[in-house]
Amino acid sequence: MLQADRVMLAYLAVFRRPGSPGDAPPERMYISSLWQCFAQGWLNVFSQDTPAAPASRQEVPDAHTKSHE
Repeated sequence: MLQADRVMLAYLAVFRRPGSPGDAPPERMYISSLWQCFAQGWLNVFSQDTPAAPASRQEVPDAHTKSHE
């Protein structure tokens, strides 16, 4: 939280694009998003994506396996 009305989210997204072959390795992207609260609600006022190096097979869980931790 930067201020009461501004929040920065930073995370690693691991995903496969729609239409990708099932055996295609997942893509990884570091994402930073700045959100600001206005009278109408929260608005994403800035976003930046940076491609991450591919992960080894052991680092990325199978897309069909969900963690419930």
